[in-house]
Amino acid sequence: RGAATGKTLSGWDVAAFEKKIEAEQYYEAQQVVRAAAQRHFQGGDIDTALKLVSDAVRSFLASGVERLAEAADLLQVAREYIEQSREARANAAALTVAEANDKIQKLCELYALWVPRTVEEAVKKIESTRELMRVSALFNAGIVSRELHIEAAHGCFAARDYRGALQNFAAAAEPKAALLVLEDWATSARIESTEIDL
Repeated sequence: RGAATGKTLSGWDVAAFEKKIEAEQYYEAQQVVRAAAQRHFQGGDIDTALKLVSDAVRSFLASGVERLAEAADLLQVAREYIEQSREARANAAALTVAEANDKIQKLCELYALWVPRTVEEAVKKIESTRELMRVSALFNAGIVSRELHIEAAHGCFAARDYRGALQNFAAAAEPKAALLVLEDWATSARIESTEIDL
């Protein structure tokens, strides 16, 4: 849709996206971004594709908008682009581990902006974060970054998955945060005696 605007830098009409946001046409706004990002990715330019997606996610997560579903869908698109770039494509070289980690780190910063408002949204964030952890492990011989473990821990805590929060904070070498989770878990009266050894 934005290809005819002549904006070759991004390949889409940012003003059109912003108008749809203002008009609360969130699904349509998301589709504009997806189409533009897909054109860039298919053209071998993953950097621009991810920038478009990232900018749109920030818009969807901004206060006053807070469209978590649309943001989550676009984060999935970004994850898929990174995963599909593990191997060379027709017009693009495979990502190096350093390049992939840089892109995953930037996605992680977007995940930090995603604040669930309900347990259901927290569960969706946990699932989404786990997918990003899986992609990270593909590039890093099974090792997941500390930042990703921290994001996963926050998501688990919001969903009252105390065990998951505790394990992820421990994996991120955050003993103080893990202790706070354990204290909250204990005071919630839902902790079982068998869990104390954690």
